[in-house]
Amino acid sequence: MNKKEILNLKILLKDLGLANMPGSFNYSSFENSNKSPIYFLGSSPGGNPLKEKQTIIEHFNFMIKNPRFNEYYDGIWNPRGRPNPIGQSPLQKRVQYLLASLMVNPRNAFSTNLIFARFRSESNIQNYNNIANKCWPVHSFLIEKINPNLIIVLGNKCFEFVCNQMTDLSNIKQFKIDHGQGWTCKQSSGLLKEKRRDLIMLPHLSRFAINQIKHKPIIEWIKCFLGNGRDYKPVMG
Repeated sequence: MNKKEILNLKILLKDLGLANMPGSFNYSSFENSNKSPIYFLGSSPGGNPLKEKQTIIEHFNFMIKNPRFNEYYDGIWNPRGRPNPIGQSPLQKRVQYLLASLMVNPRNAFSTNLIFARFRSESNIQNYNNIANKCWPVHSFLIEKINPNLIIVLGNKCFEFVCNQMTDLSNIKQFKIDHGQGWTCKQSSGLLKEKRRDLIMLPHLSRFAINQIKHKPIIEWIKCFLGNGRDYKPVMG
């Protein structure tokens, strides 16, 4: 991402009223933010916004100054207030496993959240769609720049929101998970920024341990929607 694009993003965050809210911007490194076959979207940064007061623009500036830093691999996260070693929280390890299963260079996957503002949990987000709409112009800018073939989102709300940004949407297909709570994954495709892209929903990885061996069929199912780009790992079998 060049200096002009970075400046435009800063201006956009300020114009949208997002810059000074507690939260974070991208989780993947700016070094790998030019092109990515995968656009990975969480719902929003977790944690207590009253204690974790770093603003979105402060996190943005940190990532610019540390262009190789990747939150999923290099961050020290504190689930339930207990610090984990670098890159070793359960959520970080599950995301690492997912991306490493799909890409030759998993750090190259662009990763962020649909909503940049920090909330304790998705259930604490009032007016979810309104806040997501506020953030969407930034995603629109990034998707056009990064040009992913596959968008992977966590949770139904995120999936439904992104579906509503697409046109010519295909029928939604489901993949059942070997899990006692009856969870499913979902897939659709549609036009977004004048290109047909696949969209896959996974249950939130803070609860869904996708790195368990019994869930390997889900990884192979996701691979079916990947193209033949050089950064993809091939379908097995």
